[in-house]
Amino acid sequence: MGTHQSIENHLTHLRLRTHRKARAHYLASKSLSRKNIWFGACVILISAFVGSSVVTDLSKSVTYLTPQVFGILSLIAAILSSFQTFFGFSKLSEKHQGAASQYSSLYRSLSLLNTKYFSGEYENKTILTQLDEIQKTWNTVEHEAPDVPDSFYDKAKNEQLSDDEGV
Repeated sequence: MGTHQSIENHLTHLRLRTHRKARAHYLASKSLSRKNIWFGACVILISAFVGSSVVTDLSKSVTYLTPQVFGILSLIAAILSSFQTFFGFSKLSEKHQGAASQYSSLYRSLSLLNTKYFSGEYENKTILTQLDEIQKTWNTVEHEAPDVPDSFYDKAKNEQLSDDEGV
């Protein structure tokens, strides 16, 4: 295989991988953001219900079960709030969003490099130098990015394979 074909294959491979990784991180970010909203909304609703019910029931007669129900609901709200804090859905979502953005930037750099290579503007040596720089950036992004669950990576891969417009 000639150098030209080898460079072409490597550019194509890297472009596909960066696109797939950007999409996987975006999907992970979106999922974590939804979890953060869901947990937060549940905590707010339960806390508001318990708070308003306690105030209303202070003026009414209290049945035997009322304090226990409020106690259980308060406990559920506290547990959900603790989970939300412990898992840090919001921070992790931001990290995935940042990684998706960095991979998208790498993808655009590779696309531009690909265009310049095939237009004849860059020679093999220039392309290889640029690829080396992109690989260094990729390694940094890969090192700093949070792990993506396999399900999101697989979904991104399947979306990419069924993409009729091309990546």
